[in-house]
Amino acid sequence: MSDTREEILSAMIDNKFKYHAPTDNQISRYNALREKFRELALMIVDYTPICPDQTVSIRKLHEASMSVNATIACNE
Repeated sequence: MSDTREEILSAMIDNKFKYHAPTDNQISRYNALREKFRELALMIVDYTPICPDQTVSIRKLHEASMSVNATIACNE
C-alpha cells in the first residue's frame, strides 16, 4: 500500500472512531431528526402487524438514524 493511500485510510479510520463533540447547531438537528425517526417507528408499530418483518423495519430505521447522525458528526 502506498504511503498516500495508507495515510488517507488512516485518517478515515481515525475520523470514524473518534469522539465528535456536537455543536449547538448539530444538537438541534440531531434532536429534530431523532424525533422524526421516532415518529416513523411509532407509525410502523401502529400500521403493521407484529412480526419479524416489523422488527427488521424498526432495526433498519434505527440503523438509518445512526448513519444520519454519523453523517453530521463525521463530515462537518
